[in-house]
This record gives sequence, structure tokens and C-alpha cells, in this order.
Amino acid sequence: MPWIFSINEVSAGHFVGTAKRDTGQSISKDGSDDVIPDLIQHAYRTEVKTGALDSKDAYDVTLDYLGARGWEGRYHKRAFGSSSILNRSDSLRAVHFDGRDLYVMVSREARGYSWQGALSELEKGRCHYFREIATL
Repeated sequence: MPWIFSINEVSAGHFVGTAKRDTGQSISKDGSDDVIPDLIQHAYRTEVKTGALDSKDAYDVTLDYLGARGWEGRYHKRAFGSSSILNRSDSLRAVHFDGRDLYVMVSREARGYSWQGALSELEKGRCHYFREIATL
């Protein structure tokens, strides 16, 4: 687990968040509830800059954030490098990474995905994926 996330609500609607990487690098954000998705996205962009695969970076940072909240990751070796991050207590809530098409899907309930898009969408400023992850 390269990233450890810490989010604290210091007063109503005011958050302080930090993400610490196992290499010692640290990211801090302070402000409204936008702090949480901004922090996750900043950690993702930091990983992408290291030159690894974007799909692995997205999976790893998402699992680092959600894993501390009781979620688990699963790699599907027979599905072209696809993987999922699943909520242990609510089987409908999940994040799926399609390794073949480089596509990401966030599920909150049985009637469909609350967010889905190409992996390249994660590089865009204010990508809604990170808000979805922050509120799962």
C-alpha cells in the first residue's frame, strides 16, 4: 500500500486531508468537501508521473483509499488484466477496471453505474470519478 489517506472534518464542512506515500512524499489539502476527491486525484497524478501504467495507478490509488475503509481488491487474470475493488459489506458497491478496453466503472446500486468512462478521463481536471470514489 503506497498511499495512506487521512481525512478529518475539523469543523462543519471544513476538511483537512493528507496522503502520505511509502516513499515519504506527502500531499495536504485544506478546505470544503472538495478536499477529498482533489487529494485522491493528486495522489493518482503523482503515481502517473512515475511512469507506471495508468490502469495500475488508478487501481492502486483507489484501493489505497477504499481499502482502509474495508474494501478489497480482486485481480481477474482470465479477463485481460481486469480487476475490481469490492465493498465487503455491500456487494452492489464496487469499482471495476476493464484491462482490455482501459475502462473504469463505479457501481453504487443494481440499476447501473454511477460513473463510467475511459481511463484517460482520470487525467482531466475535476474528473467526477474521484468524487464518486470519495463518496462511496
